[in-house]
Amino acid sequence: MKLKKGSRKNSALSSWAKALLIYLAAATPSLSVASPSLDISVLSPGSFSVVEDEDLLSQLGLVSGPAWCYDVNANAVIITAPARERAQCELRLMYETEKQKVKFEFEIDKLKIRVDTLSRQHEEIMRIKNQEIDRLTQAALKRPNDYTYWWATGGFLTGSLLTLAVVFTVK
Repeated sequence: MKLKKGSRKNSALSSWAKALLIYLAAATPSLSVASPSLDISVLSPGSFSVVEDEDLLSQLGLVSGPAWCYDVNANAVIITAPARERAQCELRLMYETEKQKVKFEFEIDKLKIRVDTLSRQHEEIMRIKNQEIDRLTQAALKRPNDYTYWWATGGFLTGSLLTLAVVFTVK
């Protein structure tokens, strides 16, 4: 009985979870649709024409080949193209440089944190090691290394046993 009630609760929870996931899946695209806009001024397209009439070209003082005629907008595009490219290149260079700078500053900060952590760890280990050395030194000083009583007892017992052995062998 309890298992059935528990399974009903689990299925009810899972249906609520499913409903929540379906709602979130349906709502997410409407929230995530964005149209980023860049403030880039676009030059209006210019127009040009080709003059191939040799009589007209000779009247203008041009002797060889066709001539290209541009309007003011096309001329502006042609004249400003190198400056625009240079400016865009400088902007890209500044952006990439700043991005690399931020990336490497982040790496440096991570390494500084790692060094600080390792130095704290080292200090803690050294503190614990010194405490253990002091504790063991104190324990060693409480027990002296004087074994003269043991040597005297061992000598007395050895002498007694040798004396008894000689007595029994001589008899």
